[in-house]
Amino acid sequence: MPTMVGAALYSGYKYREFFQASDLPVFALGFVTAFVFAMIAVRGLLKFIAKHSYITFAWYRIGFGLLILATWQFGWIDWATAQG
Repeated sequence: MPTMVGAALYSGYKYREFFQASDLPVFALGFVTAFVFAMIAVRGLLKFIAKHSYITFAWYRIGFGLLILATWQFGWIDWATAQG
């Protein structure tokens, strides 16, 4: 969390000339909404992990890794330029 907040603050500072004071409520609402839903997602994940093992996650990662390897092997995505 501190890294993400720091990165967001740095980006805001870096591009400050593009922002206006009237943009602040929109950014605040977006930040609060993202924070609330992130907490809901983390709570749900922790409840799931408490009741289940990591095996589902492991199979998901293996499947996703195989999908990435297939896109590279069959040339579906040019990973050198990261364009589809």
